[in-house]
Amino acid sequence: IGIILTVISAIFVVINFLFALFVIVFAGWMFGGISHKDNNGNIINSGPLGTYRTDRNGNTTHIGN
Repeated sequence: IGIILTVISAIFVVINFLFALFVIVFAGWMFGGISHKDNNGNIINSGPLGTYRTDRNGNTTHIGN
């Protein structure tokens, strides 16, 4: 029975490692992106959820994919 429990534990270790790797990759994808300012002082954020413009007053609008 000890061998069976060891094999099951090893399988769960691999599953947990793969899940942690997935979470790290997903977080990098979600929070990664490019941000820059245009000539009018607006901040342009491009990321996986689209492109957004934030003006000087903090108003954010979706401007494309």
